[in-house]
Amino acid sequence: MNNKVIHISTESFTAFKFIVPLVKFNANISDYNLSIGCNTNSFSDAKSYYNELINSGFSINHLPIERGIRPFQDLISILKIAIFLRKNKFTVVHTHNSKAGIIGRISAWLVRIPVIFHTAYDYRPLSESDGTIKGWLLKRLEKFTNSISEHIFYIHNDGLNLGQKYKIANINKVSNVGVGISFKEFDRRKIKEEDRVQLIEKLNIDKGKFIVGSLSRLVPHKGVDVLLKAVPLVLKEIPNAHFLFLGGGPLESELKKIAGRLGLNDSITFYGFVKDQKKVPLLYSIMDVFWLATKYEGFGLIYTEANAMGVPVVGSNISPVDFVIGANIGGLLADPYSARSFADSCIKLLRNPKLREQLAKQGFERAKRMFDENISFQKMFKVYEQILK
Repeated sequence: MNNKVIHISTESFTAFKFIVPLVKFNANISDYNLSIGCNTNSFSDAKSYYNELINSGFSINHLPIERGIRPFQDLISILKIAIFLRKNKFTVVHTHNSKAGIIGRISAWLVRIPVIFHTAYDYRPLSESDGTIKGWLLKRLEKFTNSISEHIFYIHNDGLNLGQKYKIANINKVSNVGVGISFKEFDRRKIKEEDRVQLIEKLNIDKGKFIVGSLSRLVPHKGVDVLLKAVPLVLKEIPNAHFLFLGGGPLESELKKIAGRLGLNDSITFYGFVKDQKKVPLLYSIMDVFWLATKYEGFGLIYTEANAMGVPVVGSNISPVDFVIGANIGGLLADPYSARSFADSCIKLLRNPKLREQLAKQGFERAKRMFDENISFQKMFKVYEQILK
């Protein structure tokens, strides 16, 4: 069955992080002709993982999908992508992300692509604008694009339930396939102790200090400002702690200024953007606790990655993060708007090595059982096979 399939996302990070593993899985068990399309150069996220995409070995195509709603530009994008899809004679279009999902599916429908799939990560844009003209428009667009789709994949029940609440998806053509990580990539057993020691030395973190780390884009909704305000509260109780912030973004300089004003420069390391994803497991492995005060998440696999590397977490008490972590299973839940709440949870973990060990073990076992990407891919491929036959 030599179907010509293209997976479309808004930007290169989603394409690299979520689509490439899925495409690799499909390539190993099918004879599909597989390609990836996304915006690769119009904004910072678009080009952040372009080189990694090229090195994946799959056909990578630039598609002019912009962030936000821009009616005129979006219409031009739809027409350009429609021409691209027809010219390349794709038989299957699978879209990811809200914006790419709307633009890509309308383009595919215009040129009568036989099969259209979509993975709905979350409906945050809809939820945030509910009751407004923008919300009304988005709801109509989602309802229409879902109606022209052969199947909608959800990654958790919250998304599926919201789809039903907003009446935008036919219950007969949806499924919750979940989402996961690669346990070949995130494998604590592969980490050498000498590599951990060298990394800690390279980061100029004193030997024997607790290391509390986070990994995220430095943007408002990730709550790094809340973590910074929690740092002095933790240091007051646990002075032998150091805080590692991994990731870059538009708030980086502002967050560094906040750290300076709080007198935390000696206790904090801003690592910057982690370009080489192969370094991420090693960076997790030097942490005693992982924390992130995100205000919203499509899922929250970042916590699962930490658990897979044997690190207990402090996560936001929001959906679906509470499902990912599990209350008192992979870590502790805290109020993402409260520095005090995050500090108290962090202090509790740092003071109790047995609790850290227990949560890390339980978190790993839960992650292995529920969030292995191969389980998700197998569920999705079964739907592919049923429909494409």
